[in-house]
Amino acid sequence: MNDAIENLSQKENFDLSTQWQQARYHELRHSCAEVYRLLSRRTGRESMLLRAGLIHLGLPVYLAFLRERRSSAQTPPAAPQWRTPAPPTPVPAVSIIIPVYKVERYLDTCVQSVLDQTFQDIEVLLVDDGSPDRCPEMCDAWAKSDRRVRVIHRKNGGLSAARNTGIETARGRYIVFVDSDDFLEPDTIRRAVAEQERTGAELVIFNLVYANDRGERWPTPDFTIFQDEILDEDGVWARYFALENQKIYYTVAWNKLYTAKLFADGLRFPEGKRYEDQFMLPHILHRCQNIACLGYQGYRYVQRADSIMAQGPASHYLDRPEYLLEWCGYFTEKGDYLRAEGLLNDAIKNLAEKDGFDLTTAQQRTRYRQACHDCSTAYGNLSRRTGRESMLLRAGLLRLGLPLYRIFLKHKT
Repeated sequence: MNDAIENLSQKENFDLSTQWQQARYHELRHSCAEVYRLLSRRTGRESMLLRAGLIHLGLPVYLAFLRERRSSAQTPPAAPQWRTPAPPTPVPAVSIIIPVYKVERYLDTCVQSVLDQTFQDIEVLLVDDGSPDRCPEMCDAWAKSDRRVRVIHRKNGGLSAARNTGIETARGRYIVFVDSDDFLEPDTIRRAVAEQERTGAELVIFNLVYANDRGERWPTPDFTIFQDEILDEDGVWARYFALENQKIYYTVAWNKLYTAKLFADGLRFPEGKRYEDQFMLPHILHRCQNIACLGYQGYRYVQRADSIMAQGPASHYLDRPEYLLEWCGYFTEKGDYLRAEGLLNDAIKNLAEKDGFDLTTAQQRTRYRQACHDCSTAYGNLSRRTGRESMLLRAGLLRLGLPLYRIFLKHKT
């Protein structure tokens, strides 16, 4: 074990020029921490649990710890101090990340629901995203009242940036995201962790229920249709595309327990985007061999009029055709050309409704033109993959402009 760690510490000797090699390196480091954690459980030695936590923070930190120990061993013992040293901070099993912004009314209920979990081996990361109200002080008060709570104050950067800050700070083997205006049922984390340990799944999805701003359940949409099952990447997509009003079960970030290694290669939420969960979904699923899905409705999704997702139809934001184009590229790479073309046509149809977008700034107009150009490129890629000349024609027409392409479709039918 120590030989492996010493070898990995000589990082400059490895070829880490590709993402795949970097991911292998991070996975080996993660495995070293897990081995020390297992040895601690078997032997009862707390020092091994401390080593696991230090390795999880990074090999430079662990090596600094070893140097400090060697230095202390060579130094004569100091005079006794009448102070009990603080015990090493235990590494939590689950890091629960809660981005916080302008949620005074809901924050306490959310945090209390997390701290009241029947599974107590957690840390709660309150990421204050530069909230202009009393939320920063409320976060600090929670940290003073419960040692499991840590607060990170940061400059406002949006939901994705706050989540990414949480990921980079998290110490747990598992990561859970909770929106600060929602809350968990008491047994949610225990059930999710138990299912992960039973199945070895890289991702566990727990069910949800809509609620009003008083936390009272809504009967619709009906999420009781979901049952316990194990799926692979393709199985999740098959379920997703067969649904109507319940697709959110698979797409959102917050009803899931992630193994921390899913983020070990630098995967992060795209910043500055709406619908960041849709952009993220293909990257998460592609990293999973097994996804455990639960029927248990452990997440209460509160509907409020001033939330981000309540601010107008999705089709009025360029983020929607942009993520559809990303999905198109993902399914093209998987060889599912029929699905890829369907997503591409959805993006084109959305972009054709030009009057629905806010194009008052040069930046937005540039984004719109880029999305239209990407539609042409996507059809060109599909043509090369499938050998269909009709797709090459569509690519050319799209490059000339959406109005001309729509005239072509009109006369074609």
